[in-house]
Amino acid sequence: LINLRLARRRKDDDDRLCLNAAKGYHAAEQFVIARALMYQQVYYHKTARAAEQMIRMVLQRLADAHRETGRFPDPCPPPIRRLIETGGGLTAEEYLRLDDWLFLSAFEEWAAAPRDALDPILRDLCDRITRRHLFKTVRITADTRHRAYTQAIQSLGTQFQQRGFDPQYYLVEDDATDMPYRDLAYSDRLGRAPEDIGLARDGRIVGYMSERTVSPLIDSIRNEPRQIHRLCFPAEMRSIVERRLRPFISWERQ
Repeated sequence: LINLRLARRRKDDDDRLCLNAAKGYHAAEQFVIARALMYQQVYYHKTARAAEQMIRMVLQRLADAHRETGRFPDPCPPPIRRLIETGGGLTAEEYLRLDDWLFLSAFEEWAAAPRDALDPILRDLCDRITRRHLFKTVRITADTRHRAYTQAIQSLGTQFQQRGFDPQYYLVEDDATDMPYRDLAYSDRLGRAPEDIGLARDGRIVGYMSERTVSPLIDSIRNEPRQIHRLCFPAEMRSIVERRLRPFISWERQ
């Protein structure tokens, strides 16, 4: 905090929050690179993304089953019931009640329910999550708009159905996209507030972190969207997925 400064590029510009050019440079560079690595290695890790998609499928199936039958599982915590009834139109107070422990306890209750007392897809997904039998993933390199890929996915969906897995809930596409750093010009083109970190000296902005002469590391990742397209599915279907989608799978580290 002691290195924060207010500065402007020209006299008629508004003040911007910047960093002390003499002392704040290394901290800014470390922050930006650390953030990029956290997205790459943690937030967008294949296991984290598979778990996130499974939770999304639980809520999707909960909503679909309620629409089909008009009933909720027993028990169903009031905040989750309210989430489904409103389609997400919650107040801030209601939203804050939807914490990790509430969902985990509900998933454990539903996973332990008798087979004939709960929607089978909902029960199975909750059981997989609570026992950490998470979906496996493959990374897709092909353009997903390509006709051959679309046909392969349709064929795969039929095979899933034949083995008792509804592809709507068990064959899930996941797109993870991140932009590690945007310079001033890129932000201007998007009409967004500038994110480029300014460096200040004597009340003036003397440079930006995206400039190659300032930080070659940040220059190497700026304005470069990072996108990973994956398919998530039960481990039991892995060999079938890999065989059917072999031409479209990247065998690089996910």
